[in-house]
Amino acid sequence: MRNNLLTIEEAANYLRISKSYFYILMKKKNVKPDMTIGRRNFFSVEKVNDFITNEMPDSFKIKHTIDPEPFTLRDQFAMAALTGIMAKHESWFSPQERAELAYELADAMMKEREAKS
Repeated sequence: MRNNLLTIEEAANYLRISKSYFYILMKKKNVKPDMTIGRRNFFSVEKVNDFITNEMPDSFKIKHTIDPEPFTLRDQFAMAALTGIMAKHESWFSPQERAELAYELADAMMKEREAKS
């Protein structure tokens, strides 16, 4: 049965929110854990999915939909590049230009990585 249960940390990660925000949501909506062992609470995946479907606004559902396709290495490189772009050059580029530059840098990293192999 453990395979179907999530700890608070796992449930928060599943929803892509912080543990503290998960606690707030559960208290606000009066959602009880499916199982408690000592001081540890466990929530079923079904309960978390039902919570998203029935209790959360559509904007949250869209933002927190889990993509079945994992990020590629190129996506991960682009995310890292975008972090640097946002930190150093936030106002210099439009959002579209930032995304394009991030993937250009990711492509360069992929090319360099392949050359080193």
